[in-house]
Amino acid sequence: ESAQLSSWEDYRELLGDGRYLSEAREEPPSLEQQVTVWEVVDSTAPAVDHAKMAPTLAIRFQVDEARTQVFTYGFNGASFEEDGSRQYDYFVPRQGDRDSRRLLIFLGEVPEEYTIEGYENGACETPLEGVTGRMTSFTTTLRTLMDQLVEEEKVDCLLYAQVIGARSQGGKVLSLECVDDAGRFFVTADAFVDATGDANLAYLAGAPVEFHCDQTGSMMFRLGGVEPGTDLSPDAMQSAINAARDAGAEGFSATRGTAVPVPGCDDFLVNLISLKMPDIDARTLTAVEREGRRQARLYLETFKQRIPGLEHAFLVQTGPRAGFRESRRIIGEYTLTREDVKTSRKDPAGIARGGWGAEIHVDNDDPAFTLERGAKWFDIPIAALRPRGYQNLWCAGRTISSDLTASASIRVMGTGFATGHAAGVAAALSAGKEGYDTQAIRAELTRQGALI
Repeated sequence: ESAQLSSWEDYRELLGDGRYLSEAREEPPSLEQQVTVWEVVDSTAPAVDHAKMAPTLAIRFQVDEARTQVFTYGFNGASFEEDGSRQYDYFVPRQGDRDSRRLLIFLGEVPEEYTIEGYENGACETPLEGVTGRMTSFTTTLRTLMDQLVEEEKVDCLLYAQVIGARSQGGKVLSLECVDDAGRFFVTADAFVDATGDANLAYLAGAPVEFHCDQTGSMMFRLGGVEPGTDLSPDAMQSAINAARDAGAEGFSATRGTAVPVPGCDDFLVNLISLKMPDIDARTLTAVEREGRRQARLYLETFKQRIPGLEHAFLVQTGPRAGFRESRRIIGEYTLTREDVKTSRKDPAGIARGGWGAEIHVDNDDPAFTLERGAKWFDIPIAALRPRGYQNLWCAGRTISSDLTASASIRVMGTGFATGHAAGVAAALSAGKEGYDTQAIRAELTRQGALI
């Protein structure tokens, strides 16, 4: 369900009853689940002036969203209608261009019919004769399909290895030192991408980084034995915790949080515990995780005593590890700032967009949603992804060069996907070179359907 939001008050109202978060946190499909795959092959387009047109092939069909999930691979755009009509489209490659597979992956019921149409460009407004494609179909499992795609892209995937060191010289990363159960080994490359979330590679390579622990971390926990109709709203939880405090209880890190139902059962997932992360070494993180588990038991006992319907509640599990919102960030060729976010600054060197308000979790209660910008967005310049003084290292996600406010905006998943995409393209196009071509990177991102 889509919603138009113009302020953070609208966003809070949307989250008020927990339904939106519950839907967002539904269990992902099993990798062993059977799927039906439609694949478009032999796509062609007439010869046109590509300075004026970008021939696009669009596939349109209708699904019952309650019965069908659709995943895609190789498509550039999509549109959705309230009646279940969907359109997925891609730019037809020119002769000699590297092509990609185009897959529509259906979990559940498969549409009975579809149409294929051609357009002059990705806006899919002006029809273009001569754009054609042939649809094929096969069944498989999600896991088999994903393994196949990784192999076809010639990705050398090492699942059981860890990076424990890096060797660099003269502003270049030369190799990674890795370890697996058989011992140590080294990996060399012309370019590297740090997508660790903690700038681990940048740190090990000696690139300039800063450690930040201004924002609090968290640990989720799951409650079972919840009676139907129990009020687990933020206000109800806060009232119970305040009553316990008034009665002399201690050790609570926060008074407000969210609880969302777990699909398929009566359990609730609770996001309430607030944790300070002074470091990310093993000893510190072990202590923080233990503190999170202690607080989960404290909140459980408080809720059992003070929230009707939780008298027989029990702790199903705590999170597999403590989560934290920030740690290391690189010192980049450009640092994204509060002013960039506040003014929705545009940059001709932008390689991704940021659209999330600065969600700052400094204190132990409600996060501060600052800098209301409505539907505005700001550019993330390519220079924020490269550590100062390093030629072949690119960073992505919450590790990019940014101050506290900007970091509280760009750290979210959607923006992390965008900077990860950009870092990968930048690494590929600059490999073996001393500099990088910003416009070439932007052009390739645009060709691949990135929003810049």
